[in-house]
Amino acid sequence: MNLVHGRRTVLVLLAGLLVAAGPAFGQGIINPFGQPQVVIGSQPTYYVWVDQTGWHVRWSTPFPQAFSGFLTSNGLISGVCGAGGGWPSGLSLTGAQRAVFSTPARSGIGGFDFRTSGSTVTFNLNVHGVQLPGWLVFIGRSLVGPSFRSFTLSATPSFLQQPCREPHLSDVDRPVTDR
Repeated sequence: MNLVHGRRTVLVLLAGLLVAAGPAFGQGIINPFGQPQVVIGSQPTYYVWVDQTGWHVRWSTPFPQAFSGFLTSNGLISGVCGAGGGWPSGLSLTGAQRAVFSTPARSGIGGFDFRTSGSTVTFNLNVHGVQLPGWLVFIGRSLVGPSFRSFTLSATPSFLQQPCREPHLSDVDRPVTDR
């Protein structure tokens, strides 16, 4: 009888932990660190990560798309660069803590980088004005997607101060296609 009671207690505790962890996971307790492998798949996809050089947003698409969205931070946004270097087309700062982007993209990989003095960044990522489902957004090296379409990530790395990259493809921007 005690064994059955003990198992029930464990199940109730585990269920409570899952219920409590669900909102935390949705609130951005996902590890955003580490560069993922960006793949050009069969659908438009976003990749978001942070490392010592800053935050990175990339999109990949097998055919032309209109990528758009916005991000907000609890700190100042700076060091904005296009994926190939220079100021990204279709991106504007609409305040010290908010950036908005809207750009048509040809097939392949595009995106931008930025830094923030804050510890959190909230992302709202769209394709043709519609938010993508979480399974088409990959975060960090672990490639875990958010459970909500608008999501907040937390990180307070010490950013290395560096200029925008040269306008050539880096390892992350070399397209990898599905096999």
